[in-house]
Amino acid sequence: RTLAEPGGPFFAEDQANPAENRFVKALAKEAQVPDIDTETGEIIARTLGLPEPVPEPKLVERHYGEAEGLNYRQIEKRFPDRSLVPGQEHKKQLSARAMQALYAIARSSVGEAIVIVAHGGVIRAVMAELHPSGSHDRITNGSIHTLGFDSELLSLIAFDRLVPPPTAN
Repeated sequence: RTLAEPGGPFFAEDQANPAENRFVKALAKEAQVPDIDTETGEIIARTLGLPEPVPEPKLVERHYGEAEGLNYRQIEKRFPDRSLVPGQEHKKQLSARAMQALYAIARSSVGEAIVIVAHGGVIRAVMAELHPSGSHDRITNGSIHTLGFDSELLSLIAFDRLVPPPTAN
């Protein structure tokens, strides 16, 4: 539960969206809460003995506008036609920023194996770009997808399966 949801200390009945609660936003600003959650990346890095994760702002989850912070039931009630949520980031915008970030990471890491951690909306957007037929399974929490980069082209090598990089002889 967030601070502004029912039962939270800053709940306001007239507040349309708990994520937009003025008290919570003021606290977050004062405490300088980052917009990027690196917890999963930190766990993976620690487990694999990798350096600290480097947050990439273009790989944050989709911006949901006035639906931000709401659960599915609340969204359906407030926005029966979900395509008309004010302020929601369009899927094409999400795809463009995510692919831009992935290409930049790939170009700066040629020949290296890189771990990238992202939320499902970003992964879905990337999969739609790399595999437009959409003939892959559901994207689950903790899924692993292997991408390749060759001659300025990103490609999907394996869906929800880790394929180790080739070893140098």
